[in-house]
Amino acid sequence: MNLNLVLMTLVIPFSATLIPLDIIVRELHMTNSYWGLILPPLASPIGIFMMRSFIESLPNDLENAARLDGCSEFQIYRKVILPLIKPGLVVLGVFTFMNQWTSYLWPLVINTKSEMMTITVGMQSLRSLFTVDWGILSAGAVLSMLPLVLVFIFLQRYFIAGSIAGALKE
Repeated sequence: MNLNLVLMTLVIPFSATLIPLDIIVRELHMTNSYWGLILPPLASPIGIFMMRSFIESLPNDLENAARLDGCSEFQIYRKVILPLIKPGLVVLGVFTFMNQWTSYLWPLVINTKSEMMTITVGMQSLRSLFTVDWGILSAGAVLSMLPLVLVFIFLQRYFIAGSIAGALKE
């Protein structure tokens, strides 16, 4: 039942939750801060769904063996489950990073200072009312893509391992 509630939140568009989320962030005094940019997107329903299904795919025998060895529930999580879900966490991290790196609406709403401007909002400021310098805009687009490529290259083995983890059966 709780998973159905999480999945139902996927059909709610972000623009419908933008104003309540903005009010919450303003009440917590996180506007114009990195915390205001980072924390709200971390609790995404797709991440909850993905990690739940990843953890459920692990064999229960590992948990039972750890219980027989005298591990507490937290020790089972920390020493058994967490190392096994590392590829899934990396995939979730890459997806979240890619989604937030290209996000435009949330950084535009939550930040009012020019020094806290993200690259997507900053590239929009490169355009003027009547002219567009396509050379600068194209260079900015290429430079904005560079961190995404570097993150994927450095985490490629985890990304591939996490992507095919559900495809392999015992």
